[in-house]
Amino acid sequence: DVKRGGISLKTVGNGDVRTIDMNMLDFDCAAPARMLDIETPAKGAIETRFEDYTTELNRAMVKRTFEGFHKNDFLKSVTEPMQEYLARYPETLRCSAGAPAAPVQPVAR
Repeated sequence: DVKRGGISLKTVGNGDVRTIDMNMLDFDCAAPARMLDIETPAKGAIETRFEDYTTELNRAMVKRTFEGFHKNDFLKSVTEPMQEYLARYPETLRCSAGAPAAPVQPVAR
């Protein structure tokens, strides 16, 4: 919903309609990066379910995603080192306003 700044979604893993009011999210470059597992078991408004981004949370989400793909013989060529690269990729991004994104605290493995 472009006019109201909302997103509605459902996924194969969760057929319930979920909504995100983009006006409730903080897009300031100084705000911490946030993330959401779109398979979250909820329905209705989910903007309060965003969590602060961490490498560990993203790594777990990437791993869970590829485990599901591999069970169906899909994307088996994506190795663990490639998955680690994908898990850490968000840390390379910078805020579009030109200021660096808020620092992310990497988690030691």
